[in-house]
Amino acid sequence: MQDEVDTLLSGSTDRVRAIALKLIDSVRKAVPKQAHVSVKPGWRCVAFGTGPKMGEMVCAVIPHKAHVNLQLMQGASLADPEGLLEGTGKAVRHVKICSEKEAAQRAVKDLVKAGFAFEAD
Repeated sequence: MQDEVDTLLSGSTDRVRAIALKLIDSVRKAVPKQAHVSVKPGWRCVAFGTGPKMGEMVCAVIPHKAHVNLQLMQGASLADPEGLLEGTGKAVRHVKICSEKEAAQRAVKDLVKAGFAFEAD
């Protein structure tokens, strides 16, 4: 899987690559052990979910030119006491991550945990 992540991040700057790797690590620590993790090259993301299908995706790490997004598929339904979530869609929200420190925030991990708890209900 690391080779797939490296390929996904190959066009990114060193800074974005470092942020993405830190965020992937943080998300891995927050998801349930049985979570399905896969690189989706066509979507340019690392997806975390309850299964391999796109409809089972709970969150994703998506590198951009100058930052990395943590996308939460049911983010509009999640409590966000730190006010990190952005977006206006019916369900999907994202957190814009601009540093490794932001990627490691407890609030980010809490949102991921809440996303998986929402899917379990």
